[in-house]
Amino acid sequence: MDNALMIVIPNDDGKPNDGGLHNGAHAQWVFALTGGVNVSFPQASGGFSIPAGGLFISADVQGTSALGHRSLWAAGSIFIQAPFPDGVPINHTVVFEGGCEGSPKM
Repeated sequence: MDNALMIVIPNDDGKPNDGGLHNGAHAQWVFALTGGVNVSFPQASGGFSIPAGGLFISADVQGTSALGHRSLWAAGSIFIQAPFPDGVPINHTVVFEGGCEGSPKM
């Protein structure tokens, strides 16, 4: 990883933080340390939820996705964004489009 950043979502009013529709700033790992996130896509049905302790790869950067995604973080969430060196995701194979069976729902 390269230049990781920790982000804290305030818990002042108990309301989730709506990141709005956006592209990822970098191809990166996203680690949910506390709280969790619901991620949805305007051009696809469904989405996924990541609870505290979960992680996902965000790679819908400008140029790969016209509209990006929407992230709704639970109040009090703490997460780490860790870009891939040189913006290149790790070599991987997609084995399933969607969340894992039995994944906890937020």
